[in-house]
Amino acid sequence: MIESADLDFIRTQFREVEGWCLDDAAYLTCCLLNCQAAEGLSSSLLEIGVYKGKYLSVLFQKARRKSQPLVGIDTFQWSNQDEVLQTFTRLLGSTDGLRLVTASSLDFTVESLLDLLGGRKPSFISVDGDHSAGAVRSDLYLVQDVLGEGGVIALDDFLNPRAIGVSEGAYRYFLASDNLPLRPFAFCANKLFIADRKYHELYRRAIATLVSEMPELPMVKEFLRMQKMGQGYVEQELLGSKVLIF
Repeated sequence: MIESADLDFIRTQFREVEGWCLDDAAYLTCCLLNCQAAEGLSSSLLEIGVYKGKYLSVLFQKARRKSQPLVGIDTFQWSNQDEVLQTFTRLLGSTDGLRLVTASSLDFTVESLLDLLGGRKPSFISVDGDHSAGAVRSDLYLVQDVLGEGGVIALDDFLNPRAIGVSEGAYRYFLASDNLPLRPFAFCANKLFIADRKYHELYRRAIATLVSEMPELPMVKEFLRMQKMGQGYVEQELLGSKVLIF
């Protein structure tokens, strides 16, 4: 489900944050974060690639209410770190619990990233940094080793024709090993959501609850419309895993 505070945020303050993130991705992210909270899986949060903070704002409005630390890493070549913080302060009152770091994710090791996170393995990681194939593959290898138990990775711009390196990097990562436990379970508004296979059913149930209990949500209405045309329009196999499509 999605909490009323999440809905209010997405319909109001979220609109005032510059950047790239579609409403549907924000809704599904909140659904998954709520599922983690209900199951006792919540920990720190991490975003690689902040830009102007659009998607980060979704994570932060959730993190601040759940007392989860949030770290954002970006080179800030195309945006300004201080402006992101000022926007968050104006819209959300403070930036307590948020740490922005000017750096490239390619410069981190697993150990240095965990140190930055205070030793807490994140329960949710957004990968939206350098969109070249090599960098995406590198980021996925990096975050797989810091992701907490039951954690989710949201890979942005998967299948986006304006960022074709992302898909190549993702496929190179996943196809390197058939034994890799991480596999996608949902695709929504340019974001591929990934988790350990053994948690797929948990997140699928959370999404099923969202669909059944919030039929008037635009993304759910479209999902149900497509589902009537055939299950194959809303669920397909990708990399050996069933993926729900929004």
